[in-house]
Amino acid sequence: MRTISNRDVTLSRKAFDIIYNRYKNFLWTLCSTVCNRMYPSDTELAKDIFNNTSIAIYEHAHSYDASKGKLSTWMSRIARNELIDYLRLYSNNCDAHKVPLEEAAKVVYSNNLKSKSSVYEKAVDRALKSLKPREREILLTYMMYKDGNKHLPDDVINSLCEKYQTTPVNLRKIKQRALTEVERHIRINTSLLQ
Repeated sequence: MRTISNRDVTLSRKAFDIIYNRYKNFLWTLCSTVCNRMYPSDTELAKDIFNNTSIAIYEHAHSYDASKGKLSTWMSRIARNELIDYLRLYSNNCDAHKVPLEEAAKVVYSNNLKSKSSVYEKAVDRALKSLKPREREILLTYMMYKDGNKHLPDDVINSLCEKYQTTPVNLRKIKQRALTEVERHIRINTSLLQ
């Protein structure tokens, strides 16, 4: 990472190629899994997030600090931030957007109701907008890292705890309350809009 950040074009590129080849499968799996929750039939979003993440890794190599965590965790955080930036940009340019909530995706794509999906998408959008920014960020962070064991990396937990002056136990409670509120909001709005 130091060699990449030195900005000697030849050496930086060679060092980046080594890192890229070592972690490209990990990054692609992360990006495609999370994006598939949002847009199950669209691989373009995953490609965009993957490419933006790769560029950001190259551009911000100087900010990696091995004493604060593993390289893969740092890369995951960059991918997460790229997706959040995309969602912000998309939500500012569109009336409705999908979010990486597995439960919302089940509602949207259940029973192949694709003709009615905009109703569900709007309900998900409204549900997320109804949350406080803290609740939304905590919920989306948990959903980004959901990999079967529902455990966030320790450095991500510590970062959220520090940012919101709370404990790991309270983070889980906030996430659960936010998820319950989103599910309730979707249930109410989709039944009213059909």
